[in-house]
Amino acid sequence: MEHTFVERCRTVLAVLDARVFATGTTAAILHGLPVPPTFREALEFGIPAPHRAVRRTGVTARSLRIDEVELTAVSGIRTTTLPRTWCELARTLDVPELVAAGDVALRRVGFDALARASLRHPDRRMFEEFGEVLEYQGDHHRTDLRQWRRDRTRESDIEALGYHVTEVTQADLDEPEAMVRRLRTTLRRRGWTADPIPSRWFPVR
Repeated sequence: MEHTFVERCRTVLAVLDARVFATGTTAAILHGLPVPPTFREALEFGIPAPHRAVRRTGVTARSLRIDEVELTAVSGIRTTTLPRTWCELARTLDVPELVAAGDVALRRVGFDALARASLRHPDRRMFEEFGEVLEYQGDHHRTDLRQWRRDRTRESDIEALGYHVTEVTQADLDEPEAMVRRLRTTLRRRGWTADPIPSRWFPVR
């Protein structure tokens, strides 16, 4: 990671809201994941929703739903964790680039961490046309009343748009084959005609 890139991030963040964090390709560079050189030109930052995204020349910013456990610090810079960062890259990188980044991430945090993050933040290109959304529900979603209410409101909003929400819990991660069968049935009702979803997509134990 170039010292000048870190300093660029620090300079920009110094004049922004303290809640702003690096995400996407900027977070990937900070974590040492390989991304095409062109992504060094514009910095990518986020701020926890519902706060409004920052606006600044040379900065791509978004308001994101994110839990504090998905944030960390790299070189003193607030950024998304490596597993969350890799999931964010699915929006921008093509498949070979994503695989290259995933190979490095795999060696750094292990398969389970990436698999869990993938379930929590699925690539919308996977199921969007069939109106299916996977929503990971950690235990805190159940024990925190405010979080539970926010989840119900968000799911209602999503389903009002015509999508179906499939909740994924730790029990599903413990028995991935059963979860895949349930998801396959739901997708087929919505027009899925491709080959069966391979169980190895979700081999978390």
